[in-house]
Amino acid sequence: MTRHEKGVHMSRKKVSVLLGSGAAIAGIAFVASSASSQPGKDDAAIIEAARLAMVAHQQLGAVDALSTDPDANVKAAIAKGRYTKSARPELRQLSNGRISAAQDASKRRLERYFTGAELTFELTLNDRQPARYVALTLPDGAPGSPAVDTTVTADYITTGGANDFHVDTLTTDSTGVTLTGTATIWINGVMIEGDLTEVADPSNKVDFTLHLVKVGDDWKVDSYEAPFAGGSGP
Repeated sequence: MTRHEKGVHMSRKKVSVLLGSGAAIAGIAFVASSASSQPGKDDAAIIEAARLAMVAHQQLGAVDALSTDPDANVKAAIAKGRYTKSARPELRQLSNGRISAAQDASKRRLERYFTGAELTFELTLNDRQPARYVALTLPDGAPGSPAVDTTVTADYITTGGANDFHVDTLTTDSTGVTLTGTATIWINGVMIEGDLTEVADPSNKVDFTLHLVKVGDDWKVDSYEAPFAGGSGP
């Protein structure tokens, strides 16, 4: 594991939840606060910025998440299940244009909700998406496509999010605010396997610690840690 928990990876034979998964955004709970620099005034804005940053993080590499509003992208989730080629042919192959549009949208979201070294790290992950998905731009059966080469990526993310965002503590320091709590992270993913296409929405519960700083009028995350909660790992 890296210092971050990053989303979901899916194998060709089964879904293996390593980082996130899906449903719609649920409620936000806030249990305790040691108060921000402006108690009551900033707390709600800080919590909402943290939640949206976590949702944006789950939409890294998400090819149907083209809105800069992370919550709007949650609606792009596809019903899970198994589809034949003829039933959902649009799920079989990505275009370079679609990947590029998704990468650009993700970059704008990340720049809105992250800053500093954390933003640099998130953008590095975003930069890897075209190379990760290149095999899925090839027609079925073409050399290098998943149907021919089982070593290449056979799955892609449509969207993702964070449900049940629950804040336990909010504490201030000399540079910003730290939030701790729990959330259920998820992705909605498409897996290509032979003549079938499977859509899954795996999820994991995480214990997050997010540090936010004020940048102009906005709160942004400059440190993101979200290890699996006990008993929630793959």
